[in-house]
Amino acid sequence: MSDSNDINIKAKIAELKITTYPATITLEKVTDAIELSSDIPYDAKMAVKDFVKENFEEIIKNIDSISNLDVPQEIIEYLPELIEILKVISGG
Repeated sequence: MSDSNDINIKAKIAELKITTYPATITLEKVTDAIELSSDIPYDAKMAVKDFVKENFEEIIKNIDSISNLDVPQEIIEYLPELIEILKVISGG
């Protein structure tokens, strides 16, 4: 992936971020950002979104230790991207 493409994707994800503080992370913002991510392959996006939908409250409560959750094997490799998405949306 090119640097300019990566910057464009991150800018689109950042548009989903709320500008008031503290930032509000919503399920819709996270799932939209997953769809926009070029770092998560198309065929894995549904599994990542399903994981987020099923564990949203727990993810938000443990945003700094998401890897401690019971993460399905098929999405473990996408945790860094998911964590980055959550950081961008939360303003962190």
